[in-house]
Amino acid sequence: MKDRHFIKELIELLISKYGEKLVLEVVTEIQKQLSKSTPSPSENKAKSHGIKKIASLQELAEKHSSIRTLMEKYPDKLELIQEIITMFATRVFLPELKDTKRYLEQNGASNSSTISNRAAVLPQIVEVLYDLPIEELQKILVNPINNEYSSLGVLSEEILQHS
Repeated sequence: MKDRHFIKELIELLISKYGEKLVLEVVTEIQKQLSKSTPSPSENKAKSHGIKKIASLQELAEKHSSIRTLMEKYPDKLELIQEIITMFATRVFLPELKDTKRYLEQNGASNSSTISNRAAVLPQIVEVLYDLPIEELQKILVNPINNEYSSLGVLSEEILQHS
């Protein structure tokens, strides 16, 4: 978060010195150059961790109209959720299948017992993430692994609830 604050201050300084229009033009130029020559950050992370390319939100939206609708409704969450998807693909966020099932159960998603692999459930994860406020998404980025319960902790919680 310090980096984000620092970048914001630098951009504000540039805008005050050179004007918003010029700064935006230069940023757009840089984006075009980068998109032509370099892979996305998610592709870099995926390659460095030796995993296959992960689906971007745009790719998921092409296959799932519900995700496309959420992207249009909440454009302010797009970047945060894409970062979380990258963390999911690199197993920083919800590293195991049991973590994924537990997360979906805790957030009200149905049919988590029929999940057989992490990749197949990504659209459900994205839908749950879009339901969260921006502050919660930022918390996930700062502390992606939620060790609120161990595996035995979940089991004991269920036993206590049914007693």
